[in-house]
Amino acid sequence: MASYDYKAIRAGGDIIEGSITAKDRAEVMEMLRDKEYRPIKIEETKEAQNADVFQSIARVKIKHISIFCRQFYTMLHSGISIIQCLDILRQQFDNVKLRGIIGEIYDQVQKGSALSESMRMHKDVFPELLMN
Repeated sequence: MASYDYKAIRAGGDIIEGSITAKDRAEVMEMLRDKEYRPIKIEETKEAQNADVFQSIARVKIKHISIFCRQFYTMLHSGISIIQCLDILRQQFDNVKLRGIIGEIYDQVQKGSALSESMRMHKDVFPELLMN
């Protein structure tokens, strides 16, 4: 998964800019069109290009999983939706690998997958207890 910056036109004619995590440019186009946006520009972020090199060698420590769980619980308990929690956490984490994984989970949940199913795709990172 990579991060892409985009510029698009809404149905009302407003120009918006943002970033999105996806497998490739085609998936970004599809996600924007699903929101009824007309893409003008899509570019892979430089941070994502550099992160791909290190992501395969980066590890996720149990300390980071613990922080993820604590912050996720706190936000959910305060009434923030699962999607918003994941979006906030994926932007917040310094650990490149965990940030990428949270981004993938965010995308899957946004597409309608259950949180547990999305986390199960990363059995090497999350303990079994978290996915049940």
